[in-house]
Amino acid sequence: MKVSKTALEEARKTLKKAPYTIFTRADRSRYIVRDTGIIEELSPLPRSTAAMSTDSPPMRPWDPSRLSIVTWNVWFDPIAQAQRYQALIKEIINQSPDIICLQEVTSNFLEILHSSALIQSEFISSPGPIYPYGCLILARKTLEPEFYDVPLPSRMGRTLVYCEILGPNGNDKSAVGTVHLESLNSRDTRAAQLKVCSEQLKPYSNAILCGDFNFDDTQEWGAWERVITQPLENHVLNEILHDYDDVWSYLHPNERGVTFDGSTNPVCIPEVKEIMRYDRILLKRGDWKAAAINMLGEQPLDATGIKASDHYGLYLECSVKTRSVLNQTTEL
Repeated sequence: MKVSKTALEEARKTLKKAPYTIFTRADRSRYIVRDTGIIEELSPLPRSTAAMSTDSPPMRPWDPSRLSIVTWNVWFDPIAQAQRYQALIKEIINQSPDIICLQEVTSNFLEILHSSALIQSEFISSPGPIYPYGCLILARKTLEPEFYDVPLPSRMGRTLVYCEILGPNGNDKSAVGTVHLESLNSRDTRAAQLKVCSEQLKPYSNAILCGDFNFDDTQEWGAWERVITQPLENHVLNEILHDYDDVWSYLHPNERGVTFDGSTNPVCIPEVKEIMRYDRILLKRGDWKAAAINMLGEQPLDATGIKASDHYGLYLECSVKTRSVLNQTTEL
């Protein structure tokens, strides 16, 4: 019996099976055989985590007049894990951030991260346990960070991880926090988690909250396949974090800024219609001023189409009003 091409494609989607097979030789070189019969060579598998080279180019020197942050859900899935993790860490280092906020960090990710001499020399890491996965912050040593791990109301063990750093005026403290809010149909839990985050960061005149919020700003999850009648969950940000700006919307009001996109990242995301802006950077109005924000990890790593994560990362750069700048402004 002959099966139609459409039926094959539907069956493949149901099984979440890619239209190709990857073969690995004894010398760790790889090649891909597509359903069309085309054979292509791929980059070889890394021999070990110690083989990772993340120390070139060197990071940009710390500049007290600016603050830069990366947030990224690194995706704990085993698919091409070592390859993805190495590519993701290299991409982060290329941005020369001051603070790195990560979600879905596993022990495997930590092993690769710690194989970078540059990371070890430039950053201090939050000490909290990562099991089976969790949030992690790395901050430049020059920022003199102190780390805190605050339990959130959760059935999934979610916490707020934040670092307290020296403020722009030299004596006051500032804070950068990251979260991975409750997954699935848990909007009430996510609201309760955001309330804890708001209270915890309230004492700081300069603060950032970033991470995987697990809700979009234009639609509810599943809106692509059914009618949703409940109010948009994103309104909770105005109610709980009204003194913060959602930086992507603030700087790019006419761009959706989708960070979880099944249409452009189908190897990592089974549902091609799931196109959501789950990942956010919220900036409290103060001495830090958002200057630029862009996405990371949009390019495939090889011919399979695999990308560094199922999420795209975000890079934020802020200008910092230091005391000397404020004094000059006052004198003028």
